[in-house]
Amino acid sequence: MTVVCLEFEQPQNLQALAEIFYRATPQVMTRGDRFLFMDISKCLGLYSVNTFIKRTLVTLRKAGIRAKIGVGEDVPTALSFAVLDQRDKLALPIDTLKYYFDPLGEQMELTQKVVKMTELLKSLGVRTLKDFLKFSVREISTRFSTVGLMAYYRVMGESPVPWKAFKPSEVITERHEFDLESPVDNLEPIYFKMKTMLDRMQLRLRGKGKRARQFDIILRQEHALTPAEQDYKISICLQLPYVSQKVILQVAKEMVDAQVAAKPIKHRITEFSLVVTEEIPYAMNQKDLFNQRREENEESFFQFVSRVATRIGEKAVFFARMRESYIPEKTWEREAEPPKIPPPVDRLAERPLRLLPTPSQVHFWGKHICWDDNVDEVESLDNREIVFSEWWENSLERVYYRLTTSKGRQLWLYRTAQGDFLQGEFD
Repeated sequence: MTVVCLEFEQPQNLQALAEIFYRATPQVMTRGDRFLFMDISKCLGLYSVNTFIKRTLVTLRKAGIRAKIGVGEDVPTALSFAVLDQRDKLALPIDTLKYYFDPLGEQMELTQKVVKMTELLKSLGVRTLKDFLKFSVREISTRFSTVGLMAYYRVMGESPVPWKAFKPSEVITERHEFDLESPVDNLEPIYFKMKTMLDRMQLRLRGKGKRARQFDIILRQEHALTPAEQDYKISICLQLPYVSQKVILQVAKEMVDAQVAAKPIKHRITEFSLVVTEEIPYAMNQKDLFNQRREENEESFFQFVSRVATRIGEKAVFFARMRESYIPEKTWEREAEPPKIPPPVDRLAERPLRLLPTPSQVHFWGKHICWDDNVDEVESLDNREIVFSEWWENSLERVYYRLTTSKGRQLWLYRTAQGDFLQGEFD
């Protein structure tokens, strides 16, 4: 197991941060409001540990958050490495036993017993986990009962911490509160904070494989006569959700300015929120290597469409496509983006109906092939196909091909670093 632990300098909304990293690994767990654990052992076929750490640092920088990172073979070790900034498990001080006994901070009363046990061990000259492991299981159970035995097994790696299922939020909300002693009376501080909040909102959505189609900006006023007047809401509809973050911020500013000009805010602002009201799937496209300005031209066009829609109304500017209907006004419908020709779907090569229970190794001598007790002459080789294992399994690569013999038999073989193997035969 490979576990990454993030220790944040300040208390954070760990639900939101867990959603940001949900795209990298679904196994996410938290401790309080300062520690976030991620199990990336099943994802090392997609990225290395160093690559994950670099991406994590970039993501935290976008969110404006600073954290220390620890990588260990289990949850308590990663937690200890993050807190103490060490990389040698056996050299960890004996004080880290409390992390091994209760890494999630859920049993504080029993943890106090571990702290007392730690003080006793120090008086006996035990300073590190290496010294602690010199005791036998019998000595630990006799002197420190089940509490010490649990900590001992955790240090030995024989009692893993069960992972809790993580559930992303159904509604993405980002909130910022201003100082109650000095509420905001203009929009500049709101725009200043909005950029970071939009970044966090988009990162959380991307963690779920989504993009924002529509979101609300809610400004909470200080002194409102009625609860209905307290929240000043501006709805932002993105006609083209695939525009950049910079364009989304610009469209939001223009929409807020236009609505505030038509309906001024009566009181100072104490809090404002971003609430996603409509989501669409997040789709990624490969860049055009032969026309690198294509993305720039599309971005400029999308920005123009979004700004025009902000000016004249979201229902006045859109892309349309035809659909079947007997009613004339229902023969078209709005699209979220320009229609594109779907890419061709790859088809798998033909597979044999007969497979051997276990692949049999074959050998080639000139134009002849030999396997088990069979010898035949090779007529042709075709249908070369490279097959990889699933990303969560061990790395595996096979080159399959169809071999036709002089007797008309069609064999299905594959080649690896260990040699050539017969796996099946076509009828």
